[in-house]
Amino acid sequence: MRSVTADSSGSLPKREQEVSLGENLMAAFQADNKQPMKNIVSGKGFELSTAKVRAYQEKLGGVAQDNVQLALEYGQRLATIRSPVEIITVIVEFTSKRITMFQRHLKEMVDLTT
Repeated sequence: MRSVTADSSGSLPKREQEVSLGENLMAAFQADNKQPMKNIVSGKGFELSTAKVRAYQEKLGGVAQDNVQLALEYGQRLATIRSPVEIITVIVEFTSKRITMFQRHLKEMVDLTT
């Protein structure tokens, strides 16, 4: 093994600084918490976070499903257009629906995070 020496400035090489910093952070964390890491991971705070993540993922699935449904409806309406004037009407209608849906989903996501 090689010994690690300080450079001319008297500081440790970068890798040694990173190891030292990591050890200091871990020591400070353990001193502050006074409990082993496994108790923190399996604690109530972790379970609460996991539940929030699951709820958020379920909500994202619902958002995706609503987006697909709206896109299908939009495609069907575009396929039934008989005149060029109807294109504007369909675009305005579905843009309005999309904005309303986005606002609803945004509110629901914000409610999940609080």
